[in-house]
Amino acid sequence: MSNNELKEMTLSAMEFIRRFLLHVLPFRFMKIRYYGFLANICKAKAILLIRRLIGKDMEARLFINETLQEKVLRLTGKDITLCPHCKIGRMVYRALLLPGLNTS
Repeated sequence: MSNNELKEMTLSAMEFIRRFLLHVLPFRFMKIRYYGFLANICKAKAILLIRRLIGKDMEARLFINETLQEKVLRLTGKDITLCPHCKIGRMVYRALLLPGLNTS
């Protein structure tokens, strides 16, 4: 296929299935989607290096220990710990209530 030409091909059902099954992995095999510099194990280092190389060196280390509330406040300017009704009181996370459990 040169010059982005689309070509049509007629296949028998058996040949189509054979070609299709070439893409199915055997039992207990796992497809590796990202490898090299995009692998999860080295993604953080690679992103910092890429930003430094293109001149976008951000001080990402400052934000590593940031809580969710701090991150939302920094990015949006909204304090999600404020009470949505009075905008004065603070909402503090104490525990997760599971649905269907009686608390009384």
